[in-house]
Amino acid sequence: NTTPEEVIATRESQWKTSAGDDAVTVTKGKSPGVKANFNGADGLGYRFTGSLAGHPFVEQGWVVSSKNNLFWLRLQYGGATAEKAMEPLFKAIKKNIKFP
Repeated sequence: NTTPEEVIATRESQWKTSAGDDAVTVTKGKSPGVKANFNGADGLGYRFTGSLAGHPFVEQGWVVSSKNNLFWLRLQYGGATAEKAMEPLFKAIKKNIKFP
């Protein structure tokens, strides 16, 4: 069985090779995965940043467990104002995600 830590470690490696020279996966020396809760399901969350062709990119993700299942949710934003612009849509989507 794959663990949340393994999912994030694999994605971290992919991000470092695809998100340009400014790829960041660890903030303040901490591991990339931090304890998180997504609509009642416990797991790990992460936030990676980088830039491609001079445009900033962000990936936020959550790897959560629910009833012996592992769910991986991730969002990618491109552009300086994309994360703020997409926040209302993300909140609406998040509100409607339910885990078994």
